[in-house]
Amino acid sequence: MNITIANNFLKATINTKGAELNSLVFLPKNKNIIWHGDAAYWGKHSPILFPIVGTLNNNTYTYNNQSYTLGRHGFAREMEWIVKTQTTNSCILVLQYNTETYAIYPFEFEVAIIYSLLDNELQCMYQVKNIGNKAMYFSLGAHPAFNVPIEDENKFEQYSLQFNNNISQLVRHKLNEKGLFDNLTEVIELQDGKLPLTHDLFYEDAIVLKELTSSKINIATINENEMQYEFSWFNFPHFGIWQPKDALFLCLEPWQGFADDETHNGDITQKQGIVNLNPKEIWNANWRIKIK
Repeated sequence: MNITIANNFLKATINTKGAELNSLVFLPKNKNIIWHGDAAYWGKHSPILFPIVGTLNNNTYTYNNQSYTLGRHGFAREMEWIVKTQTTNSCILVLQYNTETYAIYPFEFEVAIIYSLLDNELQCMYQVKNIGNKAMYFSLGAHPAFNVPIEDENKFEQYSLQFNNNISQLVRHKLNEKGLFDNLTEVIELQDGKLPLTHDLFYEDAIVLKELTSSKINIATINENEMQYEFSWFNFPHFGIWQPKDALFLCLEPWQGFADDETHNGDITQKQGIVNLNPKEIWNANWRIKIK
């Protein structure tokens, strides 16, 4: 089921399956800035990654000496979420543990996604609550796909990513063919904080940044008078940038957590990037997209 929220600048459509943002239309130009989901490239729009981000070693993890199987990015993106509240310009969707999830992820959780519109900005907020009586271990990531080129007459190579906080380089942690880290890194030098976009940047999978001091990225063209996106995030220490080969969209992915190292022993309590959430505690994070 799809639900819609809107204001004078934006109209967002959210699917209750996966609480996924399916479209975000900038009304002054009648442009949808979210990838339309052509399965020839990638059939998603903006999935949530929970309770893991990326791939587990052998698709398994252990907890209390018991082994569990979880596929890449977890299960939340494939489940039906409940609409808790909806107003003209905001909505809250909730996913709670059940017998099906407990069999593969033995924790009692409640995850809420809050979408809200404020003028020309969409905010997506996440709240993870441990409603059990033992510590809970999880990761969560966002995976929104934005249409690039933004203007119809432009080319992908006319765009760049502008990082804030005066960073001069990115340290890319490389993934092997199984989607695991193999301890290989690559330094990507920036030009005045800018990463010029080319398709071949992503021919060897995503640009995974385990450490990133920026908290904001502008997607802009060489023509500053044209439409651009400002993407910002809070409480996500890791980041991924990805597109399938030669696709005309770009995923900006703030994460808490990432894939396993190929030598990881599988113990979820020792997994890099994992959150240890005590009973009744709540973890919060968000990302925002502003169209300018």
